[in-house]
Amino acid sequence: MVTKTIIEDFGTLRIDKVKSAQVILKFSGELEKLGFKKANVGGILLRENTIKDKLTICFQPSYDGIHFNEISFHRTSFNELTSYLLSLGGSANMGYSCELRDDAFDVQIPLKIKFSDKSYLIGEYLPTRNIVIMYLPLNLENWYMGEDNKYIPQILEWIKELVKVYKIKEENVEKMKKKIFNAQFTKSINSEILHIKKTINICERDIRDYKPKIVEWYNKILTSKTILVNMGVLLENIERGLLKKVEEIKKLKFVKNVELTHTGIVFEIEKIFINVKGKDVEIGDFVITLMPNDIKIKNKKPIKYDGNTYHSPHIYESDICFGEEKTLAYELLGKMELKKLVHFLYLYLKSYNPENTYLSMNFWIKGKENNGVVPNERELSVFLDDDDVDRGSL
Repeated sequence: MVTKTIIEDFGTLRIDKVKSAQVILKFSGELEKLGFKKANVGGILLRENTIKDKLTICFQPSYDGIHFNEISFHRTSFNELTSYLLSLGGSANMGYSCELRDDAFDVQIPLKIKFSDKSYLIGEYLPTRNIVIMYLPLNLENWYMGEDNKYIPQILEWIKELVKVYKIKEENVEKMKKKIFNAQFTKSINSEILHIKKTINICERDIRDYKPKIVEWYNKILTSKTILVNMGVLLENIERGLLKKVEEIKKLKFVKNVELTHTGIVFEIEKIFINVKGKDVEIGDFVITLMPNDIKIKNKKPIKYDGNTYHSPHIYESDICFGEEKTLAYELLGKMELKKLVHFLYLYLKSYNPENTYLSMNFWIKGKENNGVVPNERELSVFLDDDDVDRGSL
């Protein structure tokens, strides 16, 4: 009976574990010698944010939200290698696998072997994720053959070669998280820079052609160039400046759970109340995401009305009504004045302007009293005058 193995999904494998014990132990032991702490042979699901704390090898995984192409081992370019593997005990499972596209992960290294003077791509190394992906199947149905199984030793020999050639090793998880954050942030900034440059080129071309609204386009160019400079500052200061400013945010008393993720800087703000007729009306707990060119604010328990979602009286779906303060908010973001921006957002959430709302305070209170849903009535009895709402100031 097999007692020790690094195979994570060992318990779910549909094979005779007693008859296959010899191959299982050899397979697990050899991988462990090469530095692998975990192995998955049943098709684990990988996502964009998947990170392993230990060096893990995954055979023919599936993907969620990741770009890949389906490949056939019976295509002409693979015929010679496939024929050889079949001669070693490969089976009909030598059919298809999912090959990552070049932009699937922040860092990915193609793993190739030489066979009969040809180069074959058989996997990918994701150093920032502690993951090695193998496209070749393991043909589990033949593991019972023991010493007669020639297929697994060949697969192990290739893996040994790949570990040596590509210097595959376990990475520090915390360092990897920072690398992934930096890579995602850099990618977002570079994408925005390209978009803004394209906008500038289009506007300058239209001005040369004497198109209408020349003044509007010219102003857009000036604004875009200012943002472009701010993006450049962000790009140069990801390591030195941005991470330091994130630490400053963590020290704010009303802020909690600050995280650096691939989507941006994510943090929570303590429960917000607005004073109405001497009584504090609960607005809710908020999750805020800061990206180089965007601010997202979500209420953990928003109000639903007529099929729409309101995160505060001034926030409808993803639309935030900053009013005349929109320029200030994005100027602080562009200048990396994150501590001031977070203070600004905190005061904004505590404020209420009855003349400029997506959802009136009357309806908000009705929704709070009805499990987060405003009653579906054309006319709600008015029990609160908006003029009695204390207005926060920015």
